[in-house]
Amino acid sequence: MLRLVFVSVFLLGSVIGWLVVYFVRKYKDHNPKGLRETIVLFLGGGCLDLLLSLIDKQVAIDAFTAYIIGFATAFFLHWIYQFIVVKITAPKFMDPRSKYELFSGCSLSDTEKDARSLVCYQLEIVNQGFHQLCEKLITEDEFITLVKKSGLTRQVFEELTSHPMGDMFLSPALTAYIRAKKIFDVIEGDALTDKSPVSKSL
Repeated sequence: MLRLVFVSVFLLGSVIGWLVVYFVRKYKDHNPKGLRETIVLFLGGGCLDLLLSLIDKQVAIDAFTAYIIGFATAFFLHWIYQFIVVKITAPKFMDPRSKYELFSGCSLSDTEKDARSLVCYQLEIVNQGFHQLCEKLITEDEFITLVKKSGLTRQVFEELTSHPMGDMFLSPALTAYIRAKKIFDVIEGDALTDKSPVSKSL
């Protein structure tokens, strides 16, 4: 009977630990209120042990220990799960848009999510264009035009490629190609040419 109690409390702690990580990632603002809510969620799961203390204090202590172990196990397993999704599953089976939608839920407002969704759409266009370039379905000039019309900026490109998880959204081959061919230099040069008085007069 005691073993069943300990297993039940361990599983309860596991559920609470998993939910704590989930909600912490969903908080739009990290402030004292959010911390209080997290603490209440943690302590709420441990309230069951108070009932056990009325029966046997030693059983209550052992049950609370099982709760802490379950909580800690699920807490860290959730982050390991996120790491597996980021580094293994997502790069192989998810397109850039889905990746952004998966991770943009982390403490972001709706406006920020919309902005990132736009970026992921731009990334998808560039990725598909590079794939067509590799298949020789389009030329290099057409690829540069595609990147230009996608709206992807040098700043976003640099931020992504300098991030440890940047290879989730742009493959190393695509990143190397854009850098080697100086795609953004070409795009920015064309933009300056279009704005020059001489080009306008022509």
